[in-house]
Amino acid sequence: MKIGSLKEFKDFFPILVDIPVAWGEMDSMQHVNHTVYLKWMETARFEFFEKLGMIDLMEETGVGNILKSIGCRYRIPLTHPDTVSVGAKLSEVRDDEYLMEQAVFSHTHSAVAAEAQPLMVMYDYQELRKTVIPPLLRKRLLELK
Repeated sequence: MKIGSLKEFKDFFPILVDIPVAWGEMDSMQHVNHTVYLKWMETARFEFFEKLGMIDLMEETGVGNILKSIGCRYRIPLTHPDTVSVGAKLSEVRDDEYLMEQAVFSHTHSAVAAEAQPLMVMYDYQELRKTVIPPLLRKRLLELK
């Protein structure tokens, strides 16, 4: 990911969440623990899901998404104090799953601190199996791209 400024970061991601780095998120190695980056990204994904109306869809149809996999590349260590902007966007839509792109941008370092590629699979929570992306959700996903 070639992003050199906060403005470029905010232009790239349609979903953004700003999060202050808490002192307690650092570990014994004196930097933010690697699991915290994933929690920050989860927060941005839920903003993405809200824009899609995912909770309403799940309540109406029993169909929602579930995290199938996530790969994360850590670029720079972060410490307190700092604020991060966490971005989320759609990368690719398939029949029964969609790939997202996410990143964490450090305001202190003016740089991308981590990148991830969450793969979300559609899941029928009533039938307990994966399913195809419903047409309305596919439309909403493509509108967010």
